[in-house]
Amino acid sequence: MPRFIALIPALSLTLWLAACNSTGGSDPVAPLEPIPLASGPTEPCTDCSASEERESPTPAPDEGIRALWVWGSQVVLNTERQDALFAFAKEKSLNSLYLEASEALRYEQAALAAFFQRAEQQAIAVELLFGQPDWALPDNHHHVMSWIDRVADFAERYPELTIAAIHLDVEPYLLPEWDSERQTLASSFVKLLSDARARANGYGYDLWADIPVWYDEHGIFYEGRARPLHELVVDATDGIVLMDYRDETQRIINDARNELSYASSQNRPMVVGVETLCIEPTWITFCEEGSQQMEATLVEVDAALREYRAYSGTAIHHFDSYLTLQR
Repeated sequence: MPRFIALIPALSLTLWLAACNSTGGSDPVAPLEPIPLASGPTEPCTDCSASEERESPTPAPDEGIRALWVWGSQVVLNTERQDALFAFAKEKSLNSLYLEASEALRYEQAALAAFFQRAEQQAIAVELLFGQPDWALPDNHHHVMSWIDRVADFAERYPELTIAAIHLDVEPYLLPEWDSERQTLASSFVKLLSDARARANGYGYDLWADIPVWYDEHGIFYEGRARPLHELVVDATDGIVLMDYRDETQRIINDARNELSYASSQNRPMVVGVETLCIEPTWITFCEEGSQQMEATLVEVDAALREYRAYSGTAIHHFDSYLTLQR
Protein backbone atom coordinates (compact mmCIF):
# COMPACT_ATOMS: atom_id res chain seq x y z
CA MET A 1 0.00 0.00 0.00
CA PRO A 2 1.47 3.34 -1.01
CA ARG A 3 2.85 5.55 1.76
CA PHE A 4 1.02 8.87 1.59
CA ILE A 5 2.63 10.20 3.61
CA ALA A 6 21.17 15.19 -9.37
CA LEU A 7 26.90 18.78 -8.61
CA ILE A 8 29.29 19.62 -10.76
CA PRO A 9 28.26 22.72 -12.76
CA ALA A 10 25.37 22.08 -15.15
CA LEU A 11 25.92 22.21 -18.90
CA SER A 12 22.99 23.15 -21.11
CA LEU A 13 22.33 20.82 -24.03
CA THR A 14 19.16 22.40 -25.45
CA LEU A 15 16.21 24.38 -24.16
CA TRP A 16 14.86 21.11 -22.84
CA LEU A 17 17.95 19.21 -21.73
CA ALA A 18 20.81 19.60 -19.30
CA ALA A 19 23.88 17.46 -18.87
CA CYS A 20 25.09 15.69 -15.77
CA ASN A 21 28.25 14.13 -14.31
CA SER A 22 28.87 11.34 -11.86
CA THR A 23 30.36 11.87 -8.46
CA GLY A 24 32.98 9.20 -8.85
CA GLY A 25 33.35 5.96 -6.99
CA SER A 26 30.63 3.39 -7.46
CA ASP A 27 27.61 5.55 -6.87
CA PRO A 28 25.42 5.97 -9.98
CA VAL A 29 25.38 9.12 -12.04
CA ALA A 30 23.10 11.69 -10.51
CA PRO A 31 21.49 13.40 -13.49
CA LEU A 32 20.05 16.80 -14.25
CA GLU A 33 16.65 17.20 -15.79
CA PRO A 34 15.85 19.59 -18.61
CA ILE A 35 14.38 22.94 -17.92
CA PRO A 36 13.44 22.51 -15.14
CA LEU A 37 16.69 20.82 -14.22
CA ALA A 38 17.00 17.68 -12.20
CA SER A 39 20.44 17.41 -10.76
CA GLY A 40 22.76 15.09 -8.96
CA PRO A 41 25.45 15.46 -6.40
CA THR A 42 27.76 18.42 -6.39
CA GLU A 43 30.23 20.33 -4.39
CA PRO A 44 28.61 23.04 -2.29
CA CYS A 45 27.55 26.02 -4.37
CA THR A 46 30.31 28.59 -4.64
CA ASP A 47 27.92 31.39 -5.54
CA CYS A 48 25.74 30.97 -2.50
CA SER A 49 27.75 31.57 0.62
CA ALA A 50 26.53 30.12 3.87
CA SER A 51 25.41 32.55 6.49
CA GLU A 52 27.75 32.84 9.43
CA GLU A 53 24.75 33.09 11.69
CA ARG A 54 22.43 30.12 11.68
CA GLU A 55 18.78 30.68 11.04
CA SER A 56 16.17 29.96 13.62
CA PRO A 57 14.74 26.45 13.31
CA THR A 58 12.21 25.95 10.56
CA PRO A 59 8.75 25.37 12.00
CA ALA A 60 7.65 21.76 11.81
CA PRO A 61 4.91 21.10 9.29
CA ASP A 62 1.46 20.25 10.57
CA GLU A 63 1.51 17.07 8.55
CA GLY A 64 3.00 15.48 5.46
CA ILE A 65 6.41 14.89 4.02
CA ARG A 66 9.29 17.36 4.23
CA ALA A 67 12.03 15.57 2.32
CA LEU A 68 15.62 16.11 1.21
CA TRP A 69 17.60 14.52 -1.61
CA VAL A 70 21.00 13.29 -0.36
CA TRP A 71 23.50 12.17 -3.01
CA GLY A 72 26.46 9.91 -2.26
CA SER A 73 27.56 7.53 0.46
CA GLN A 74 29.72 9.98 2.42
CA VAL A 75 26.85 10.79 4.76
CA VAL A 76 26.93 7.11 5.66
CA LEU A 77 30.69 6.59 5.79
CA ASN A 78 31.93 9.92 7.18
CA THR A 79 30.94 10.67 10.78
CA GLU A 80 31.30 14.45 10.54
CA ARG A 81 29.22 14.61 7.38
CA GLN A 82 26.59 12.38 8.91
CA ASP A 83 26.45 14.53 12.05
CA ALA A 84 26.00 17.60 9.86
CA LEU A 85 23.13 15.96 7.98
CA PHE A 86 21.17 14.93 11.03
CA ALA A 87 21.71 18.25 12.77
CA PHE A 88 20.52 20.03 9.64
CA ALA A 89 17.53 17.73 9.35
CA LYS A 90 16.53 18.60 12.89
CA GLU A 91 17.00 22.33 12.31
CA LYS A 92 14.91 22.24 9.15
CA SER A 93 12.23 19.87 10.44
CA LEU A 94 12.94 17.29 7.75
CA ASN A 95 11.23 13.95 8.14
CA SER A 96 12.28 12.07 5.00
CA LEU A 97 15.54 11.47 3.10
CA TYR A 98 15.95 10.31 -0.49
CA LEU A 99 19.34 8.68 0.01
CA GLU A 100 21.55 7.65 -2.91
CA ALA A 101 24.13 5.47 -1.17
CA SER A 102 24.77 2.63 -3.58
CA GLU A 103 28.46 2.42 -2.64
CA ALA A 104 27.52 1.82 0.97
CA LEU A 105 24.82 -0.65 -0.01
CA ARG A 106 27.33 -2.63 -2.02
CA TYR A 107 30.38 -2.48 0.25
CA GLU A 108 29.51 -1.06 3.69
CA GLN A 109 26.20 -2.48 4.75
CA ALA A 110 26.92 -2.33 8.47
CA ALA A 111 27.51 1.40 8.20
CA LEU A 112 24.35 1.80 6.16
CA ALA A 113 22.37 -0.12 8.76
CA ALA A 114 23.71 2.17 11.48
CA PHE A 115 22.62 5.17 9.39
CA PHE A 116 19.11 3.81 9.18
CA GLN A 117 19.04 3.24 12.92
CA ARG A 118 20.11 6.81 13.58
CA ALA A 119 17.48 8.12 11.18
CA GLU A 120 14.81 6.10 12.92
CA GLN A 121 15.83 7.53 16.29
CA GLN A 122 15.20 10.99 14.81
CA ALA A 123 11.88 9.91 13.26
CA ILE A 124 13.22 10.32 9.71
CA ALA A 125 12.12 7.95 6.97
CA VAL A 126 14.77 6.87 4.47
CA GLU A 127 14.08 5.91 0.86
CA LEU A 128 16.94 4.26 -1.01
CA LEU A 129 17.53 6.21 -4.21
CA PHE A 130 19.03 4.90 -7.45
CA GLY A 131 19.30 6.33 -10.93
CA GLN A 132 21.08 6.66 -14.26
CA PRO A 133 19.53 7.95 -17.49
CA ASP A 134 20.57 4.95 -19.58
CA TRP A 135 18.69 2.56 -17.34
CA ALA A 136 15.65 3.55 -19.42
CA LEU A 137 17.11 1.63 -22.37
CA PRO A 138 15.74 -1.93 -22.67
CA ASP A 139 19.16 -3.55 -22.45
CA ASN A 140 19.80 -1.85 -19.10
CA HIS A 141 16.61 -2.61 -17.18
CA HIS A 142 18.38 -5.44 -15.41
CA HIS A 143 20.52 -2.94 -13.51
CA VAL A 144 17.46 -1.63 -11.73
CA MET A 145 16.25 -5.10 -10.89
CA SER A 146 19.67 -5.96 -9.49
CA TRP A 147 19.60 -2.95 -7.18
CA ILE A 148 16.14 -3.85 -5.97
CA ASP A 149 17.35 -7.38 -5.24
CA ARG A 150 20.31 -5.93 -3.39
CA VAL A 151 17.99 -3.83 -1.24
CA ALA A 152 16.02 -6.95 -0.40
CA ASP A 153 19.21 -8.81 0.54
CA PHE A 154 20.22 -5.90 2.77
CA ALA A 155 16.84 -5.88 4.45
CA GLU A 156 17.01 -9.62 5.07
CA ARG A 157 20.40 -9.17 6.70
CA TYR A 158 19.09 -6.34 8.89
CA PRO A 159 15.41 -7.17 9.47
CA GLU A 160 15.06 -4.61 12.26
CA LEU A 161 15.43 -1.73 9.76
CA THR A 162 12.62 0.08 8.01
CA ILE A 163 13.28 0.99 4.37
CA ALA A 164 10.54 3.46 3.52
CA ALA A 165 10.63 2.85 -0.25
CA ILE A 166 12.79 2.17 -3.27
CA HIS A 167 13.14 5.43 -5.19
CA LEU A 168 14.20 5.84 -8.82
CA ASP A 169 15.63 8.92 -10.53
CA VAL A 170 15.84 7.70 -14.12
CA GLU A 171 15.72 10.60 -16.58
CA PRO A 172 15.51 9.31 -20.17
CA TYR A 173 15.35 12.80 -21.70
CA LEU A 174 19.07 13.16 -20.98
CA LEU A 175 19.79 10.52 -23.64
CA PRO A 176 20.21 11.31 -27.37
CA GLU A 177 17.46 8.80 -28.07
CA TRP A 178 14.98 11.17 -26.51
CA ASP A 179 15.16 13.30 -29.67
CA SER A 180 15.67 10.54 -32.22
CA GLU A 181 13.50 7.74 -30.80
CA ARG A 182 11.29 9.33 -28.15
CA GLN A 183 8.34 6.99 -28.55
CA THR A 184 10.48 3.88 -28.17
CA LEU A 185 12.53 5.28 -25.32
CA ALA A 186 9.57 6.59 -23.37
CA SER A 187 7.75 3.30 -23.73
CA SER A 188 10.80 1.46 -22.50
CA PHE A 189 11.00 3.83 -19.55
CA VAL A 190 7.40 3.20 -18.56
CA LYS A 191 7.97 -0.55 -18.88
CA LEU A 192 11.01 -0.22 -16.63
CA LEU A 193 8.99 1.51 -13.94
CA SER A 194 6.18 -1.00 -14.16
CA ASP A 195 8.54 -3.96 -13.89
CA ALA A 196 10.53 -2.31 -11.12
CA ARG A 197 7.35 -1.68 -9.18
CA ALA A 198 6.34 -5.31 -9.48
CA ARG A 199 9.78 -6.39 -8.32
CA ALA A 200 9.82 -3.96 -5.39
CA ASN A 201 6.26 -4.77 -4.36
CA GLY A 202 7.15 -8.45 -4.39
CA TYR A 203 9.63 -7.72 -1.62
CA GLY A 204 7.14 -5.55 0.23
CA TYR A 205 8.44 -2.13 -0.86
CA ASP A 206 6.78 0.78 -2.60
CA LEU A 207 8.37 2.10 -5.79
CA TRP A 208 8.64 5.90 -6.05
CA ALA A 209 10.03 7.90 -8.99
CA ASP A 210 11.17 11.47 -9.73
CA ILE A 211 9.66 13.19 -12.77
CA PRO A 212 9.94 16.70 -14.28
CA VAL A 213 6.93 18.98 -14.53
CA TRP A 214 6.66 18.78 -18.31
CA TYR A 215 5.84 15.11 -18.87
CA ASP A 216 2.23 16.20 -19.25
CA GLU A 217 3.24 17.88 -22.54
CA HIS A 218 4.24 14.58 -24.18
CA GLY A 219 1.78 12.02 -25.49
CA ILE A 220 3.09 8.47 -25.70
CA PHE A 221 1.51 5.55 -27.51
CA TYR A 222 1.59 2.75 -24.99
CA GLU A 223 -0.34 -0.51 -24.82
CA GLY A 224 -2.65 0.38 -27.67
CA ARG A 225 -3.44 4.03 -26.99
CA ALA A 226 -1.89 7.47 -26.71
CA ARG A 227 -1.70 8.97 -23.23
CA PRO A 228 0.23 11.79 -21.52
CA LEU A 229 3.54 10.53 -20.21
CA HIS A 230 2.91 11.76 -16.67
CA GLU A 231 -0.21 9.59 -16.44
CA LEU A 232 1.69 6.50 -17.55
CA VAL A 233 4.39 7.14 -14.96
CA VAL A 234 1.88 7.68 -12.19
CA ASP A 235 0.17 4.42 -13.10
CA ALA A 236 3.49 2.54 -13.13
CA THR A 237 4.59 3.61 -9.64
CA ASP A 238 3.40 3.78 -6.05
CA GLY A 239 4.31 7.45 -5.62
CA ILE A 240 5.82 10.39 -7.45
CA VAL A 241 8.16 13.25 -6.57
CA LEU A 242 7.47 16.08 -8.99
CA MET A 243 10.62 18.08 -9.70
CA ASP A 244 8.76 21.39 -9.83
CA TYR A 245 11.90 23.47 -10.18
CA ARG A 246 10.58 27.03 -10.17
CA ASP A 247 11.17 29.96 -7.79
CA GLU A 248 7.75 31.60 -7.64
CA THR A 249 4.76 30.41 -5.65
CA GLN A 250 2.14 30.62 -8.36
CA ARG A 251 4.27 28.98 -11.01
CA ILE A 252 5.09 26.07 -8.72
CA ILE A 253 1.41 25.65 -8.03
CA ASN A 254 0.33 25.97 -11.66
CA ASP A 255 2.96 23.56 -12.94
CA ALA A 256 1.87 20.90 -10.46
CA ARG A 257 -1.86 20.95 -11.16
CA ASN A 258 -2.10 18.41 -14.00
CA GLU A 259 0.10 15.89 -12.24
CA LEU A 260 -1.64 16.29 -8.89
CA SER A 261 -5.08 16.05 -10.45
CA TYR A 262 -4.31 12.77 -12.15
CA ALA A 263 -2.43 11.33 -9.19
CA SER A 264 -5.41 12.20 -6.98
CA SER A 265 -7.76 10.36 -9.33
CA GLN A 266 -5.54 7.27 -9.06
CA ASN A 267 -4.99 7.44 -5.30
CA ARG A 268 -1.26 7.93 -5.74
CA PRO A 269 0.72 10.18 -3.39
CA MET A 270 2.80 12.99 -4.86
CA VAL A 271 5.50 15.17 -3.28
CA VAL A 272 6.41 18.52 -4.85
CA GLY A 273 10.15 19.26 -5.02
CA VAL A 274 12.13 22.49 -5.46
CA GLU A 275 15.76 23.27 -6.33
CA THR A 276 18.49 25.10 -4.39
CA LEU A 277 21.53 24.53 -6.62
CA CYS A 278 23.14 27.64 -8.09
CA ILE A 279 22.53 26.86 -11.74
CA GLU A 280 21.09 28.49 -14.84
CA PRO A 281 18.49 29.60 -15.60
CA THR A 282 17.99 31.35 -12.30
CA TRP A 283 14.20 30.95 -12.32
CA ILE A 284 14.46 27.22 -11.66
CA THR A 285 16.24 27.57 -8.32
CA PHE A 286 16.06 29.41 -5.03
CA CYS A 287 19.83 30.03 -5.07
CA GLU A 288 19.38 33.78 -5.49
CA GLU A 289 16.33 34.15 -3.30
CA GLY A 290 17.82 32.24 -0.37
CA SER A 291 16.41 29.95 2.26
CA GLN A 292 14.02 32.33 3.98
CA GLN A 293 12.27 33.19 0.73
CA MET A 294 12.16 29.52 -0.23
CA GLU A 295 10.63 28.54 3.09
CA ALA A 296 7.99 31.25 2.80
CA THR A 297 7.19 30.10 -0.73
CA LEU A 298 6.86 26.50 0.38
CA VAL A 299 4.40 27.51 3.10
CA GLU A 300 2.25 29.15 0.44
CA VAL A 301 2.60 26.20 -1.92
CA ASP A 302 1.70 23.78 0.83
CA ALA A 303 -1.45 25.70 1.73
CA ALA A 304 -2.58 25.90 -1.90
CA LEU A 305 -1.92 22.29 -2.87
CA ARG A 306 -3.64 20.64 0.07
CA GLU A 307 -6.85 20.69 -1.95
CA TYR A 308 -5.43 17.74 -3.90
CA ARG A 309 -5.82 14.36 -2.26
CA ALA A 310 -2.51 13.21 -3.79
CA TYR A 311 -0.49 16.07 -2.34
CA SER A 312 1.76 14.64 0.37
CA GLY A 313 4.32 17.37 1.09
CA THR A 314 7.47 18.99 -0.25
CA ALA A 315 11.06 18.00 -1.04
CA ILE A 316 14.22 20.05 -1.42
CA HIS A 317 17.13 19.35 -3.76
CA HIS A 318 19.62 18.81 -2.27
CA PHE A 319 21.62 18.50 0.98
CA ASP A 320 24.88 20.26 0.00
CA SER A 321 23.26 23.19 -1.75
CA TYR A 322 20.52 23.62 0.83
CA LEU A 323 23.08 23.49 3.63
CA THR A 324 25.06 26.37 2.10
CA LEU A 325 22.07 28.35 0.84
CA GLN A 326 22.25 32.00 1.81
CA ARG A 327 19.60 33.36 4.10
